[in-house]
Amino acid sequence: MSLNEINFALGPEKMLTTLSDRYADRNFLLYRALANKDGYLLVDISGEPTVFESGLNYRVLKEIDETNWDGLLELRYVTLDTDQQKVFNAVVDAWNNKATRPLGLKASKVLKKKKKSFQCSR
Repeated sequence: MSLNEINFALGPEKMLTTLSDRYADRNFLLYRALANKDGYLLVDISGEPTVFESGLNYRVLKEIDETNWDGLLELRYVTLDTDQQKVFNAVVDAWNNKATRPLGLKASKVLKKKKKSFQCSR
């Protein structure tokens, strides 16, 4: 299933399961954080406009293989200048060949925040 957007919500399990129950027609996935036993992440992969107020809304730029959402989900946030983006894209594009992927990586998505984040200037 190819996605155009993915939306996230963070919070306690009870709050996120209540939200999931309220929108039972959505394709939500609930993950528990490894580092914080009380931290949870609700992922909306329905492709529908978000119902979350978290502001964690992302456009899918690239997909490497079909994602099996059962298992470990790792999220990384990076800020790259233009030259770094070229290198990053070349590395990720090379992952289309399974032999060049990091060991254990089955699928990957590159996302971009839909709206600019608030940035503090000093």
